[in-house]
Amino acid sequence: MTESAAANINTIVAKDTWTSEDHAELLQELVTLSDAPGKFRAITAGLEADAPEPTGAAAVKIGIARYMLCRFPDAIDALGAGTDNKDRRYFQALCLKELRRYEQAADEFERARERGWDAREIDVHLAEIAALSGDLAAADKRVAKLQKSLGESATWFYLRGMVDELLGRDDDALDAYEQAREIDPAHAQATFR
Repeated sequence: MTESAAANINTIVAKDTWTSEDHAELLQELVTLSDAPGKFRAITAGLEADAPEPTGAAAVKIGIARYMLCRFPDAIDALGAGTDNKDRRYFQALCLKELRRYEQAADEFERARERGWDAREIDVHLAEIAALSGDLAAADKRVAKLQKSLGESATWFYLRGMVDELLGRDDDALDAYEQAREIDPAHAQATFR
């Protein structure tokens, strides 16, 4: 671990709570480490030992850490006891989406929006949830509406491709995913679809 990465990680770990910005910074630092998952599991175990029944700000922090380790049910438990803010609601929604509890995820994304999360990002998640849950008519409408705010961005092409794929329009889906990858070669969702 580089001294710089270790210092940045230690600074974030020492915070009382975490936000989406802390989450993003942790990811950026962790990818530079060898055995990042093992090191982050150890960090999370330490956080959990320090607060075995977390509430408030500590619960949000532990919930985000558990989310990062794909421990979604445990993350939901912690986040449920956390301070009611946009970060808590957003990460709860992400966990519920991963667990395919789409209706609950949509409700939590709306709560995140109400507490100040970026509305356009929430709309992207809601379009994706509509598609994944099988409500393709609603997903198609949401994606069409998002074109106005997203333009022909990698994210928009990814969503367009997902809806086309689920509607059985394989050639259109492939074209959309390729467009997303042309715009952003590192677009993970388009790459893995």
